[in-house]
Amino acid sequence: MPKSWEDQPAPEEVARTDGNTDGDRVARGGHSDTAVGPDSDRKGQTDVVGPQGGAEGARVTLKARVDFLDIAKGVMIIVVVFAHLVEHFGTYDPLFKAVYAAVSLTGLPVFVIASGMLAKPVLGETDYRKMFAKLLLPLICLQPFYLALYARAGGDAVRHILDPQWLLWFLLSLLLWRMMLPLFLQIPMALLVAVGITLAAGYATDIGADLSLSRTLYFFPFFLAGYLWRERLLRLVARARLFWGLAFVGLLVGMALWFLHGLDTAVVYHDRSYDQASVWSDYPALGRLVLLLISTVGCLCWMAILPRSSNWLVRMGQRSLTILALHGFVVLVCLKLFNLVGWTYSPSPILFPLLAVMAVAIAWAVSLLDGPFNRFFDWLAARLSPRSRTR
Repeated sequence: MPKSWEDQPAPEEVARTDGNTDGDRVARGGHSDTAVGPDSDRKGQTDVVGPQGGAEGARVTLKARVDFLDIAKGVMIIVVVFAHLVEHFGTYDPLFKAVYAAVSLTGLPVFVIASGMLAKPVLGETDYRKMFAKLLLPLICLQPFYLALYARAGGDAVRHILDPQWLLWFLLSLLLWRMMLPLFLQIPMALLVAVGITLAAGYATDIGADLSLSRTLYFFPFFLAGYLWRERLLRLVARARLFWGLAFVGLLVGMALWFLHGLDTAVVYHDRSYDQASVWSDYPALGRLVLLLISTVGCLCWMAILPRSSNWLVRMGQRSLTILALHGFVVLVCLKLFNLVGWTYSPSPILFPLLAVMAVAIAWAVSLLDGPFNRFFDWLAARLSPRSRTR
C-alpha cells in the first residue's frame, strides 16, 4: 500500500464513480462481480486533484484506501465465520459464549462502516437493479434452504419465515441502509437522529428479528457514520496503531469478562426489544448506547491493527457477501460430519486455534463459489426483469 495512504491528508471530496455498499471497486480499474453500485462510463477514475499534485496521485491514494476497506472486509468475514464456529461448537459453554459475544460486538460493525464509506448519496435505476440481483434475490432464494435446516433441527420454520436466517439479515439490512442514506442526508444532525431512533426502537416490542428491522435500525448509525466521516475515520486509525492495538486487547478481554460475569449475551444479537434483552433493565436505552460506544471503539481498534496490504485479503473482501451468504451451510455440514464420525469434544480454549484454522479454510473454500454465485443471480435477475418478459 502506498505510504501516502497514511501520511498525506485526504481530499475533501471523493468522486465515487463505482462506489457501493458491498465492495465495488472505487478508483480501481475493472469491476467486481459483487457490485451493488452504479455503472460508470469512467470506471477506475476520479476527478479529485489530491495531495500528490494531480488526479493520478489522488487515484493511487484512493485505490489504496479501497484496497484497505477490502482487507477489512476480508479479515472480518473470517472473524464472522470463526464467531459462528465458536457459537455452535460451544453452545452452552460460558467462555465460548463470551468470546462469541465479544467478537461479534466489535467485528460486525466494521462491515457496516466499510459499506457506508463506499455508499453513494443518490441511487439510480442501475443501483436498484444491482441491489435486486446482489442482495434481494440471494436472500429470497437462500432463506428457504436455511429454514429447512432450521426445521430439521427442531425449530419452527413457519414462525421464523420472515426472520432472515444466519447472516442473510445483512443482505436485507444493506439494501435498506442504501435506501435510507439519501433520506437521512437531507436531515440536520442526521447521525444524532439515527442514534436516537436506534435507542427508541428498543422500546417497541414489535420491532424485532422479522424483516431484520431491529438490526437495520441498530446498525444504521455505523453505516451513516462510515459515509459522513469516511476520511476522518481512515486518518484516525492510521495513527497511534500501538495504542489502538493495546486498546483492542483490553476491550476484548474486558467484554469477555463482562459477559462471563452476568451480561446477557443475547444483547449482541440486536434483534430483540429491551423487554427481552438489555444491558441494564432499569436504564435499557443507556445500556444500548454503551454498546454502541463499545462497538465504535472496537471498530477503530480492528481497523487500526489490520494489515495495510494483502492481495489475498483484498480478494476475500471483494467476495465477502458470497461468503457471508453461504458459509452457514458449510458450518452446519462440518458439525454434522463431526457427529457422524463420532468425534466427541468438550468446549475448551484449546479448540480456539483449530476453529480459527477452520474459519480461514471455510471462508477460502466458499470464496471460490463467488463467480458462479454472482453469475447465477445476474442471470436470474435478467430473466425476471420487465424488459426480459416483454421480449
